[in-house]
Amino acid sequence: MFLMGCVCNMLRLPVVLEKVILHQDDTDQLFAEVIMLIHSQSTLLSIFSLEYQKRMKRSLVKHHTDVIEDYYQRYRSEASKHPSDPVLLALANEVDLSPALLARLLLERFLEEHQGSA
Repeated sequence: MFLMGCVCNMLRLPVVLEKVILHQDDTDQLFAEVIMLIHSQSTLLSIFSLEYQKRMKRSLVKHHTDVIEDYYQRYRSEASKHPSDPVLLALANEVDLSPALLARLLLERFLEEHQGSA
């Protein structure tokens, strides 16, 4: 319920800002409403961020060494076929992993390969 209230408040923000710009209402009251709406948006983003972090921590267990090798080979194959496509983002969405975390895992795998051959 709280989350729904935050979303509704965020949708009102452009209307409130337009009123402030046009000075159609009491400026102090509108300024307080703008602050409340911005605070609601940051709260919503914070909740989303925490939930996303929890999900990544829970799902990281299933991304073990064998699976990472598969991701690495798939990434290399797709990146060589379609160099201008967002291969990393597509793969991250497919395997339900953060793009930054997948990039780190692939980079670690790449460095292992190159340090072993040096």
